[in-house]
Amino acid sequence: MVILPARGSATAPEVNAVPEVDLAGNPIRETNARVLNEQLAALGEPAVTDFHHEVRRLPTGDYLLMAARDMPVTNAGQCGTTNGLARTCDVIGDLILILDPNLQLKWFWDAFSSLTCNDLANINRRAALGETYTQTSAGCSPITAIDPSTGRTFNFANDWMHANSVQYTNDGNLIISVKNQDVVMKLNYKNGAGDGRVLWTMGEGGDFSFTTTPPFCYPWFSHQHDAQLQRDGTFTVYDKGDLRTATCEPEGVAGGRPIR
Repeated sequence: MVILPARGSATAPEVNAVPEVDLAGNPIRETNARVLNEQLAALGEPAVTDFHHEVRRLPTGDYLLMAARDMPVTNAGQCGTTNGLARTCDVIGDLILILDPNLQLKWFWDAFSSLTCNDLANINRRAALGETYTQTSAGCSPITAIDPSTGRTFNFANDWMHANSVQYTNDGNLIISVKNQDVVMKLNYKNGAGDGRVLWTMGEGGDFSFTTTPPFCYPWFSHQHDAQLQRDGTFTVYDKGDLRTATCEPEGVAGGRPIR
């Protein structure tokens, strides 16, 4: 079977669909952002704007989806100040949605409410290379939040996280790669009974250190993709190296150029 998220627009959430088809192309089941937003609303939670990157079928038979939403934020370090007063800015953050085999919402993790000031990748920590998006940026999640100073939709948003992979681990938890923060985090999922707290963070300033001195200007992975724990316990990640390029080779042609 094949399960793929399809991006749409915030004004037509039913186009943001997650279809499952067999290898002959026959539809098996499908859900979309409008349906899941109704389920989130019933829990008093805000709506997602789109799905992105991947959908996984878990060993439990449940489905894992990655989604995004944006919201205006004030008094956060990543928004900065004007004449000493805290700015309000629009911030795009990520969610993990777990659906049961009938595509009903079972568990969710929302970065805005789950990450605390004690976590390395918290709301005050801007993207490593200061990434922002406008409505016309390629691969951007929709910008929907209203600027309280103008009453209009924000013109651009801080791409705070840009998470790009989630892995279900053998102990029933989740590992999420947060590209724009240059970190990988393990979340307490506990097969649906977890509270979503961060169990550990890997990356510069995180919970791990090197046993030997790496021969690099910037030794950690940067703007990584596909963070995975392999069966033998080895951790692997595709290291795109954007921050290393910007730090060690500031004149390099790849100096911090973001990709989706």
